[in-house]
Amino acid sequence: WGLVRDTGNVLLEGVPRWLDLDEVERAIAAEPAVDTVHHLHVWEVGSDMAALSAHVVLVDTETLHAAQERGEEIKAMLARRFGIEHATLQLECHDCAQPEHQHV
Repeated sequence: WGLVRDTGNVLLEGVPRWLDLDEVERAIAAEPAVDTVHHLHVWEVGSDMAALSAHVVLVDTETLHAAQERGEEIKAMLARRFGIEHATLQLECHDCAQPEHQHV
């Protein structure tokens, strides 16, 4: 029964049983220069393998290079603490205005 359950979780892209999603979110939010985290998704891609995608709002990042460095630091922390080797982060600027949706 365990094999069926585990396979079903992979096929349904479920959150891995060994991860606490709230703990992952708190860990990202605690990183330097992170204001907030939203649209956080973690799913199982194989036995003991997880993938993550998230939007991360940064503060105090003056350049694109600095923002990318923060992103790499977050990815390294995710790998080290949670074993998440594949993370896609959409980095967002805290002070940037949100674009208005224009209708033509």
